[in-house]
Amino acid sequence: MADLRSVPHGNYEWHRERGMIFSLREGFVWASWPDTEATVRLGRHDKVAAMMRDFLAQDALSERLGERNQSAPSRE
Repeated sequence: MADLRSVPHGNYEWHRERGMIFSLREGFVWASWPDTEATVRLGRHDKVAAMMRDFLAQDALSERLGERNQSAPSRE
């Protein structure tokens, strides 16, 4: 099986500043980093996808609450 870290993503090259690369192999999601041998199996696709959606929803909520707290008047 090909090493997916070396597969080009369209016209987009991976650079260290771009962080983590997610790959799907045989039903499992893997995380790797450009220019390293480090690879971590995160879990089955359906579970990882659900966890990522949950993380993004929590992140969006955190941002909305942060914006609300910044615009709230001080109680001092």
